[in-house]
Amino acid sequence: MSAIVVDERLDEGAPIQMRLSRTHCTDNCAWYHGPRQYLRALGVTIGIGRDSEFLVNALAAAARLGNFQRVLIPASADCGTLAHVTAAYRDAGAPLHVTFTDRCGTPIAVNTWYAGLTGVPIDTHHVDILDFTATAPLDVVCVHAFFGWFAPAARRHVVRKWHALLRPGGIVVTATAMRPRETTPTVRFTGNEQRSFLIRASRAHNEARDRFGLDPDTVDRWAEDVMRLKAHYPTPSEHDVRVLFESEGFRLQQLFTVDGRSAEDPKRIRVVAERV
Repeated sequence: MSAIVVDERLDEGAPIQMRLSRTHCTDNCAWYHGPRQYLRALGVTIGIGRDSEFLVNALAAAARLGNFQRVLIPASADCGTLAHVTAAYRDAGAPLHVTFTDRCGTPIAVNTWYAGLTGVPIDTHHVDILDFTATAPLDVVCVHAFFGWFAPAARRHVVRKWHALLRPGGIVVTATAMRPRETTPTVRFTGNEQRSFLIRASRAHNEARDRFGLDPDTVDRWAEDVMRLKAHYPTPSEHDVRVLFESEGFRLQQLFTVDGRSAEDPKRIRVVAERV
């Protein structure tokens, strides 16, 4: 079986997302949303990265069953999740209708753009997922690296909301980084991660100039902003994820961890959970 090809249209989307961020973002998220697709295209920020194959294969397997066409993406920093959903359903030859929610208008607008390019029906809602109400039960929730934005107690509300939005037998497909608990509630880039991040930014200088007309100082400033401002709540173990889903009425179809590619690359926890 050939690999499913995902085309995120990063080169086209990068300037569009930057432009949209100037209209829709606040200071709280412009540093993150604005340059994200540039940094993704240049390999500075990894994005879905090595969770890509897991996501598209899990989604395609569900799509081939024929009754998983209503997909909710409860947030996304760019078009990456939608691109994976689109590629999986196209490979399966299955019908698809996407519902997309986000608290910021930039992801909404850029995902609307991507859906228009690819002909995918999409409904968008400018709302926090916890405040969203669907008009009919959904079949799939797909989101990447979402838990890191929520403290552990708040994650229970998120998973409970997903349970309420899904039909019985509906599934959640997601992946997140695994990091040990720290003495502080959130984690930032470690020293090694900072060095690796800045090295990737430095190596991208020539490509950024030739491919996008970006000067090195701009790329470095974007990278430094991400390092300085991005903080996540850690997901410590598979056990934490199992308890989180099972306590909120899900059955784990898949739950496993894969090693990082290096000492600076965290392990990944991958999940397919069925609403009971």
